[in-house]
Amino acid sequence: MVYIILRNLFKICREVLHSHLLVKTSERLNVVKDVEYYVDNHASEVIEQKGYDCERLCSYEIKVVKNISADTIDYPLQVAIVKEKYAKERKNRPQEETFYIITSDLDLTPQQLIYAAHMRWRIENNGFKTMNHLLGTKKKKTKDETASENILWIEIIAMNLFSLFLDCKKADLRQLKGTVVETFKFWLNYFYIELIQKYSITQGFS
Repeated sequence: MVYIILRNLFKICREVLHSHLLVKTSERLNVVKDVEYYVDNHASEVIEQKGYDCERLCSYEIKVVKNISADTIDYPLQVAIVKEKYAKERKNRPQEETFYIITSDLDLTPQQLIYAAHMRWRIENNGFKTMNHLLGTKKKKTKDETASENILWIEIIAMNLFSLFLDCKKADLRQLKGTVVETFKFWLNYFYIELIQKYSITQGFS
C-alpha cells in the first residue's frame, strides 16, 4: 500500500506539478534496504557526512546514495539514511532516532536533505494545523477530487489573505468598508503598493 501511495505522489509531483517530492519515513522500504546494502558493502556510491545541528541540538550521521531506482517509482531517486543523537533527553521521544529520506531531487546536498526533512513539520504545524484550526479543514469531506482540490486552494488563498490582513497597518484597516467592492479595491491597492515598493511603479488603482 505504501508503494502505491508513493508511486502516485511522485507521479503527481513530477508530471502534474512539475516539481520534486521529498518523503521522510521511518519505514524500511525496499529502496532503503538497497541503500543499506550499498552501505554494508562500502560501495563508492555512498556519500557519508557527520555533523552537529545547532538549532536542534543533536549530532547527525547521514549516508546517501544518488541515482538509485525503486521498483514502483519511474524516476531516479536520492535516498538517505539519517541517524540523530540528541544532547538532552526528550520527553516521550527517544534520545537517538533513525529515519529515511527519499526524494526525486538529485541536486540536494546531505545538509539540505536533513533540513528539508525537518522543515516539513514546520509546514504541518504552522500551515495545515493553523488552517484546520481556523477553517475546520478536517471536517470537510468529499469524494469529488476536483471539489476537494478547489476547496483546498480557496482555503489557502483565504489563509494568505488573512495573514496579509494581520500584517496591515491600523491606518490601512480604516480604509476597509463593509461592501465586497470596497474590500476588493482595498486588496488591489494593497497588492499594488507592494509592487510599487518593489519595482518603483508610480501608478495605482483607483
